[in-house]
Order: sequence, then structure tokens, then C-alpha cells
Amino acid sequence: PLFRAFQRRGHQKPQIEIFETKDAITSVFRMLEEAKVSRYYGSYARLHEVFPAEVERWRARGADMKYNNTSKRLCVDEPEGRAMAKAMTHNKKQLFQFLPKNTEMAMDLSISDDMLVITSFQPLFAIVIRSADLARCVSVMYDLAWKQQGGKA
Repeated sequence: PLFRAFQRRGHQKPQIEIFETKDAITSVFRMLEEAKVSRYYGSYARLHEVFPAEVERWRARGADMKYNNTSKRLCVDEPEGRAMAKAMTHNKKQLFQFLPKNTEMAMDLSISDDMLVITSFQPLFAIVIRSADLARCVSVMYDLAWKQQGGKA
């Protein structure tokens, strides 16, 4: 009901889609990579468990100095996230911060220039909301959390 109410307001209606297969969700992840700026909030351990090949692809792409996407990642503090951060240390456009120990998250959140993605792992699905206004609003909240963890906005 909340999404439907949001859809009815104004002339610029957001597009809302649900993706339920690994291949479909992988295609969503690849769309996020094409944005100028991306923000991620989540668990690399969980992502690696469900999408191991995709996580390895991100590791290689993020370490490539030619990759132009600027990304901020607020990660659960676990070995997989630390390894990802270490692999990308030379690319100054790939930024990592870690959430306090024992922070648990049931879903991952991704924000790009005009898209918000919520990924669930139990059950597996992704909700994609295409709305520049919503992406900007959630980006402001994300940047506040980023600064709270000690990063520069």
C-alpha cells in the first residue's frame, strides 16, 4: 500500500519492479554498476554465498583503476567485506566503511543515480524502484550514516 500511494502522487510516478531469480537480480546488480555514483549497504558474506561469481567480478572490476563508478559501501564487519575492501584499496573511487561489530541486516540496500534496490536473501528477491527523487532522498540518509561512521560525505 505504501508503494502504491507513492506511485499515485505527482506526475513523475516511480517504476516498481520485483525480480525473483538469480539471473534477474544479477542483471539489476549490473545496472547499478553503470551509475556514476553508487551506494551500498550490506553483507559481502551473504552476497558471496548467493552470488559468488558476481562478487568475484566486482572485486576485479573495482580494483581496475579504469572503472569510473564511484562507490561507497557500508558493510557488515566480516572477513568477506574486509577482503573486498583490501582488493580495491588502490582505486580511490571505491570507498568502504564497516558497521559496528555484530550488526545484522536482513536485506541489502543499493542506491544509484535514479534507482533504489532492496535485496532480500530469504526468500531471494529484489525490489527495484526507479525514481530520481527517491534515490536522492535515500542518498541523503545514507550519507548521514556514512558520516556517522567517520567518512566524508
